[in-house]
Amino acid sequence: MVFLVEAYVNNRRQTFTIEAENAKEVPELLFERTGAGRTTILSVTPVRAARHAAAARLRRGRVGPKELELFCRQLQAMLSAGMTLLESLKTLEEQTASRKLKHALNDIAANVRSGFSFASSLKGHPDIFNPLFCSMVETAEESGRLEETLLRLADVLRRDQEFKGKLKQAMAYPLVVLSLAAAVVTGLFTFVVPKFTTLLAANDVPLPLLTRFMMAVAGHFVWIAAGAAAIAAGAAAAWRSVRKNENVSARVEALLLRVPVFGRIVCYLNLSQILWTLATLLRTGVNLVRSLDILAGATSYASLKREIALARLAVEKGDTLSAGFQGSMWLPPVERQMMAVGERSGNLDRMVEHAAGLLEKEAEMILGRIPSLMEAGITIAVGVGVLVVMLSLFLPIVSMYQTVK
Repeated sequence: MVFLVEAYVNNRRQTFTIEAENAKEVPELLFERTGAGRTTILSVTPVRAARHAAAARLRRGRVGPKELELFCRQLQAMLSAGMTLLESLKTLEEQTASRKLKHALNDIAANVRSGFSFASSLKGHPDIFNPLFCSMVETAEESGRLEETLLRLADVLRRDQEFKGKLKQAMAYPLVVLSLAAAVVTGLFTFVVPKFTTLLAANDVPLPLLTRFMMAVAGHFVWIAAGAAAIAAGAAAAWRSVRKNENVSARVEALLLRVPVFGRIVCYLNLSQILWTLATLLRTGVNLVRSLDILAGATSYASLKREIALARLAVEKGDTLSAGFQGSMWLPPVERQMMAVGERSGNLDRMVEHAAGLLEKEAEMILGRIPSLMEAGITIAVGVGVLVVMLSLFLPIVSMYQTVK
């Protein structure tokens, strides 16, 4: 087996990878490498290497949030019914349909049987169980509240699914309408306009400026479409590149948050998820500093990550969490005030939960108005575009009819 070992060596925290037959051999092998007199082992986490290509393929699969939520609820139900952790894990291994999760549960059960804690066994599968999951389980094991924590983890995963579902639902209708509009425009410039161009050219009809412009667009439509696609691909690539640079990414995010409606949706939905997670961590016994560390790693927004890191520094220095978010471009004043009230009353987790619920409701109200607003805007835009194209085609015909008459 392969073990991931964290240890202090000469007062410096380091990580080592040790291959040994079992966990009992790890200290001896580590001390041979570093020297027993100057080494303090902090943790030993088993990481089983893939023994063949099939196991490697299993590790490249994916376990979705729905499967994890079901895993948490089923494990909690079995533990509540009096089954041991090991029995529950083996039962879930037999029942799960996911090959990747089945392989992971087999590995976790083997480690638990060998004497490792449940949390340390989960850490051997970071592609399935993220730091948030592992930290909550670790704290739950120490406090004896594993069943309660599993239910809270299931709620976190459910909210994450709902969050993504709301975004998809809000964007589905506009994307369908835009796709249909693009298809109509493509059909007009590919089939209709060229035929009218041939007809008008054959009759030597004087053409208005609008018609000449549309004919020029139709004549180069393929190149124009290819150029637009290239620009879109370049913009997507540039955005991915920007996301890798934290400074640039933070500035771009600051601009996005100022965009009317869209900025508020991004802010409220993402921040509500962060606050729900913070409340869950605090209620399961994770200390505030460690909770903020986990939150910083859970968000993909550089600017929000920085604000959480600054709040963490403020808490470490003895300041309040609400003071750490002073001047935040993410946390609105009302929610920050609710956080301050929670700190003064000793109910920070409850007030953070209320703040998250408030932000979620505000985001839902905005999302509920978006489809109707976008429907009207897109319909008007498409109607105006089609009208301009049809005018450019029929004005020369009317002119030709009047000349003949």
